[in-house]
Amino acid sequence: MNAETTITTAFPIPAASNDSLEAWFDEIYRPRFLPSASRQTLKHWRQSLSWFRQGLSVGTLTLTHLQGDCIESAMRWMLGKGMATSTADVMSMKISALWRFLARTGIVATWPRFPRPRATPAGLEAKATLARPKRRRRRRPVSRWRCAHPDRVELMSAAPQQRPEPIIIPAVLEASTPLRSLFELYRQRKLRGAGKGTSVQYEGAIRLLSLCIGREPVIGDLTEDNVQNAIWSKIDNGRTKQTANSIQKKLLALWRFACRRGVLKEWPELTNLKEPRRIPFAWLPDQMERLFVAIARQSWLVGRMTASAFFRGLLLVMWDSAERLGALLQIRRNDIDFDSRLLIVPAEFRKFKTADAAYTLHPETIEALQILLIMAPAKDQERIFAWPWSYDTLFNRYRRILIEAGLPANRRTMFHAIRRTVGSLYKQAGGDATALLGHSDRRVTDCYMSPLIVKTPMPADLIFRPDARRVRRIVGPESDSK
Repeated sequence: MNAETTITTAFPIPAASNDSLEAWFDEIYRPRFLPSASRQTLKHWRQSLSWFRQGLSVGTLTLTHLQGDCIESAMRWMLGKGMATSTADVMSMKISALWRFLARTGIVATWPRFPRPRATPAGLEAKATLARPKRRRRRRPVSRWRCAHPDRVELMSAAPQQRPEPIIIPAVLEASTPLRSLFELYRQRKLRGAGKGTSVQYEGAIRLLSLCIGREPVIGDLTEDNVQNAIWSKIDNGRTKQTANSIQKKLLALWRFACRRGVLKEWPELTNLKEPRRIPFAWLPDQMERLFVAIARQSWLVGRMTASAFFRGLLLVMWDSAERLGALLQIRRNDIDFDSRLLIVPAEFRKFKTADAAYTLHPETIEALQILLIMAPAKDQERIFAWPWSYDTLFNRYRRILIEAGLPANRRTMFHAIRRTVGSLYKQAGGDATALLGHSDRRVTDCYMSPLIVKTPMPADLIFRPDARRVRRIVGPESDSK
């Protein structure tokens, strides 16, 4: 089975009424990828097609005009008319997107060249005579916090301008030793093999303490007043008590480490803040259906894969395994046995890095992964879900999909909500959710169980109604005889 047959079978594409490029856009591309687009967006698409037609001096655009030379000729014509470079780039981007769609479905045999041509003076000679004034860079607005704490702003802005010096651990630690030197020793002793995120969180806690005291902290600055001021400043800025407790635990860990080495005499006696226990969030069946419908409408690219195929495959694997997002983004081609439908997540990719995990995938999930590998073939040691941008971009794009589906988009509804949903459904069906989710304690699993899925007997379902006899006495048919 070749690539064109697989994709055409999974996504059947009807033929347009004629071979014109405008007909393919209006009848096939727009209903599939731009069903809810605004009038302004459709106007930009049709304007790009019009510029493409005028740049080639033809009456009707056909599929044979989907060539790199034709796009560059249209861009030269636009620049010769005095249009902006960004306008020519937008026209090239839209024509290339339509070209890629037709190539994926097998309508066109050729693919647009990657990266797409840009309307730069080096590439197009027509732009050389059009010198435009350079735009002024907008100034970043100054926040109230920066106005109120100019000394701390100076401390923050001075660090990135200079190359960070290597941290030297002195032979004898004293109360005047920089706190970062103590943390470097703590990292070597206690954080061997820990993830990068753990060290980043410790560095963030030290940075917060430095902002609160107005200078680089030393070991002697680990006092109860300074630690409490640091965590309450975080709460005053809108953070939760869970975040404040996380910062306090890291500062207290450094404090106790200094006490064990005899640097500080007074041990910390602070306790964690009382955190409100929230009801776990989980998706309902109709919400999951709306989410996958919104994913099917995504037409932008993730590397060489379509966003719809990427997010569909990722969420289906997460649905079959209840695995964490960080582990799934690292799985490789040789971690999946497509014949037996078995996924093995190595311990190095999982949280705590202690044990491998094996999951059986659904046939629909295997089909979605095969489509991904057709779009972007991966070798045995290459990742299947190769996200080319940062984690923040991944969450921002997923948040847009949730908003497009009309679903809540906040911290509790991100990728981890899929893990809570699967765990709740698994327990409701009679499975061991603690073993599935890989928790060390059942109390941790209870924090994942949603009452919308895991039904717990309530008083309203089990005990009698207190006013039932009184109501029968007043409105019952035998009230007169009694």
